[in-house]
Amino acid sequence: MPNLRVIVASLALVGCEFYAHPDLLDTGSGSPDTTIFPDELPTGPLGEPYLGPLVITYLEADCSNGWSLEARTAGWTTRATVDIWEETSGHEAHTLATLESGPWGHWDRLVRTLRITTNPGSWERDVVTQWSCEDTRDLTFAVRIYDATDTLADCGAWGDKPDQVGSTLQQVDGVARSEELSGCTTW
Repeated sequence: MPNLRVIVASLALVGCEFYAHPDLLDTGSGSPDTTIFPDELPTGPLGEPYLGPLVITYLEADCSNGWSLEARTAGWTTRATVDIWEETSGHEAHTLATLESGPWGHWDRLVRTLRITTNPGSWERDVVTQWSCEDTRDLTFAVRIYDATDTLADCGAWGDKPDQVGSTLQQVDGVARSEELSGCTTW
């Protein structure tokens, strides 16, 4: 079965009007399947698809017993990356996974939890970071989100030197990404 999320996002991009297939709303018990739409379920024909721009609406990095990274968007993403820099120890890139999504392309909540390594200088993508909670004030973060055509839609930077993202801080996995990072909004 085709991925409903990709179909909805694609139709929203071209401005199509559509309604959900009744099988998506009925579990056989006569009540809507709340696992498909975790928010409030609309009654009758489903609400309008989100046709606005894909933008970041919330960014957070929290460290207590490891790092918890979160981004929220208006619109659905196809992928998202968080870049983390520390001036003297380099760069890490981790993907953000979709934790939950609003109906019909209205929003995404993206997260990543990272353990802190006991081996300084080593890290593993999406699993372990080299930076401890004590490093917080020296870190710069940037989140990049991509739309249904896999085009960069928005970028937000915060932390120690967000104004340097795209200029001094542009190396991502050893490759200069100044074209993507130079448009980051400072949070």
